[in-house]
Amino acid sequence: MDKCRESPPADWPAAAYVLIGREDLALSCLARSCKFKELETQTNMNLVSMSTPYMLHLHPVTIPSTISDNVGLESTKFEDTDSIDGTMTDGMENIFSSCTQLRYVRDLRLNEVRRLLCSARPVAIQTSANPSASDRDLQQVCFFCCLI
Repeated sequence: MDKCRESPPADWPAAAYVLIGREDLALSCLARSCKFKELETQTNMNLVSMSTPYMLHLHPVTIPSTISDNVGLESTKFEDTDSIDGTMTDGMENIFSSCTQLRYVRDLRLNEVRRLLCSARPVAIQTSANPSASDRDLQQVCFFCCLI
C-alpha cells in the first residue's frame, strides 16, 4: 500500500487514487477526463466525500504571532515571528513535506510531537515581586510563604 501511495501507476482510475490517499492525482486524472466544467465540479465533490478524514492533508501546527496578547503583555515583541503569515517558526517545518504526508497519512503523532516540542516559543512570566530582586530572594519569599 505504501509503495502504491508513493509511486502509483499512471493508468489507474480516480477512485483508486482516492483509495490510497492520493487525491492530488485523482483530481488531475479527473481534470484530463472531464470535458464539461459542471461535470468536473460534481465529480470533485463526490471525490472529496469519498475520501476519509484521515486521508486529508495535515496542516502544520502554527503558533500565533501575538503571544503577548495571550499572556497579557503588550510590550513584549519576539524576533522569531514570520512576517508573511504571522506565525512563528518552531524549527520543525521540514518534517511536514509531501513525502512525510504520504508516508504517515493516518499517523497523527507527528503533529503531537511538533506540538510538544515547541521549544522555540519564548514564555513570558509575570511576577508580582520587585524586578530588581534576585532569584534567591524570590525563592526565599516563596519558601517563607509555604511555611506560614
